[in-house]
Amino acid sequence: MRPGIDAALNVTNNVSPPILEPNAGDAANPNGRIDEGNLHVSEAVAPRCNGNEPVNKTLDPYEVLSSNSRGTSGLTDIQVYQKAAQSKNGQKFTQLWTGKTGHNARTHGAETSSFWHESAVAGLLLQIAFWTGKDAVQMDRMFRASGLMTPAWDVEGPMGTYGKATIDLVIKECADVYHSSSASRRGNPPTEPESLAVTTLSDVAMRQMNGLVPRYIPLGKLVLLAGEGGDGKSLLTLEMAACVTRGTPCFGLNYQANAPAEVLLISCEDDVADTIVPRLAAAGADLTRVHHVEGMRNKEGKMMAFNLAHYALREKELDERPDVRLVVIDPAGAYIGGNSVDDYKETDLRSLLGPLSTLAANKNVTVILVKHFGKAPSAKAVNKVLGSVAYVNTVRAAFVSARDVDNPERRFFLPLKFNLGMMPSGLAFTIESVSDTAEQKKILDGIKSENIDPCSKLSEQFTRVKWLGPVDITADEAVALSARCRREGASPAE
Repeated sequence: MRPGIDAALNVTNNVSPPILEPNAGDAANPNGRIDEGNLHVSEAVAPRCNGNEPVNKTLDPYEVLSSNSRGTSGLTDIQVYQKAAQSKNGQKFTQLWTGKTGHNARTHGAETSSFWHESAVAGLLLQIAFWTGKDAVQMDRMFRASGLMTPAWDVEGPMGTYGKATIDLVIKECADVYHSSSASRRGNPPTEPESLAVTTLSDVAMRQMNGLVPRYIPLGKLVLLAGEGGDGKSLLTLEMAACVTRGTPCFGLNYQANAPAEVLLISCEDDVADTIVPRLAAAGADLTRVHHVEGMRNKEGKMMAFNLAHYALREKELDERPDVRLVVIDPAGAYIGGNSVDDYKETDLRSLLGPLSTLAANKNVTVILVKHFGKAPSAKAVNKVLGSVAYVNTVRAAFVSARDVDNPERRFFLPLKFNLGMMPSGLAFTIESVSDTAEQKKILDGIKSENIDPCSKLSEQFTRVKWLGPVDITADEAVALSARCRREGASPAE
């Protein structure tokens, strides 16, 4: 079989429409291939419709595709588009999506142009069929949003509309489908859904909600931590990581801590060797329980940049490390833009955060997303979070790190949102350096180090959080005070 589909009306085999393959080495599809075949659509199936103009003026997938409706494969419409666009021949897919067949009636004649349009239709549908699990409803919905959609799609023929007949034949010829988890392929492809899955709530056993830090950081949820640069966000996450690895209370609170667990750090702003490791060591972390994600490797061993679209790889890593209870993504925006997702668009962002939330719940891990504040002045903390409001809306708890305008050495850890109970109290903290040489030596003895000058200023690297207790100020009040200071020409830290 050749990698082509003759999808025109009586099109000959010397026509090679631009058919697509998923990316070789996809984590959930290691073969990286769609089974090829020859698809023939005859006039007995669909009517010949020449001269039809595309009906869609807006082709931006992030405006026209759903981020909620899922097909048989478990992917939403926008996720199907993202998967196909990032596949091996994603450029060809996006060309077909926008209606670019490479032929037009003026240059090549109406007959040839019609053949190529119909070939492109089948080519686009075959790719969509693969990623949707041959879900006919989702295939039709997505095709109608593409640049190849014309009035001919709904023209009746002997075997139904041209659209239905084409989808039926594409489904018949599509030999393989995408599976959204890392599980191996089954012999039988997913079938069409026949009914809703409904549970009577009297049959549901209540489950106790557990906290990574009771009343502050829930387990199995997404949590947001936002603030200005330099206000201690990253240091706070390392403080949490240290407590998780030791199995000790966090935030200076007194409670029965969970057993020691592991932490997964996804971080790109701070150097691991000269910043993250010494800070964790100063906080007393068990470094054997902390794992840093440097990126991804393909089958050839080449390092690739990590982004949040790689659901299967995250799930696989957590499967292999079942003791992980905390995942830190710092900063979250650095792992979104590379996926052609605009984190200022709510639908784009939810298409990534939705599966991440599901993963957190399924694996019983807390995922902390670290975000910077924007520069635009605002008296409301929620409006300061850089990016779409979906960052705050999607998470179950959100916190702000802010400076005390009256005391530059003091910082606040303040709740912005808490959907799981009463709003917890804000806390004050300061950042301290380990200046005692004996303690510095003790820290060094517990970690790997090289070429360390014992007379150097290790206190600049050995920094940690010191908790000062609860405060009454709210996140909005702290942001408003900071904004007022800037309007009056003074830095909040001065």
